[in-house]
Amino acid sequence: MKPVRWLLIALFALPLAVFAAGAFWPRGLLLDAAARQEGLLILPESGWSNARFEPRANIERNLHQRSQGRYTVDDRCVDAGPAQKALDHLLHQARPHHGDRALWISVMAETRWRPSPCMQRLTHRGRGTIHYGRHLRILSVERATPIRCNVDLFVHNGRSCPPPPAPPAALHLDRPDLYPQAARQAGVEGEAQVELLVGPGNAIARCRILRSSGHADLDAAACPAATANPQALQGKGSAAGLATGMRRLIRTVRWQLKEQHQTR
Repeated sequence: MKPVRWLLIALFALPLAVFAAGAFWPRGLLLDAAARQEGLLILPESGWSNARFEPRANIERNLHQRSQGRYTVDDRCVDAGPAQKALDHLLHQARPHHGDRALWISVMAETRWRPSPCMQRLTHRGRGTIHYGRHLRILSVERATPIRCNVDLFVHNGRSCPPPPAPPAALHLDRPDLYPQAARQAGVEGEAQVELLVGPGNAIARCRILRSSGHADLDAAACPAATANPQALQGKGSAAGLATGMRRLIRTVRWQLKEQHQTR
């Protein structure tokens, strides 16, 4: 009976131990003393309670493992601690990263074992239980770079976002007859943005207005003007979500009376 007795004692003692740990060590148990940490900090829209950190070593390991279909999870919950004000300021400069905001950080931080809502999400467990895990408590920020591009691209490019591609130069259309007559007589000018779906052999599958010029006559003539210029159909464009051989091109048709209307 002794093993059963000790098992029952352990079952009753465990909740008390968990409660005592939370009461006496509200910041959690110290696992690793303060050290320099570098990696990706992601702050969801839900706020700091669900912030997470992924070490640089794990990100680089996953980039190498991707070709093998493998992925290692090593996310840690984050306690911004005394550095939260400085991090909030930097995160406001970061573009949304799939609804989140992201920083590449180099910080002095310690690792603690403690419960939080973040651990519930990372472990994919249900509510109503206590979820413990590793927390990165940030003590000071040495360096932080707002990420305004894809994280993989950021890492591949030496931990910086590559410059955006230069916009295509304006392409003059040698078709003055395409300027709507009513708009010409009324002295109307404007600029419309169109989306072209282009197939093999530059066949136009679809053209639609993305941004109106503010004038119905100019909008109606924007697609014929864009498709009339072979140069407007050049470029790789985007193939995301399209059938094989299809490209998505974004072009701007600018209607000007002093100069020829342009597509870029």
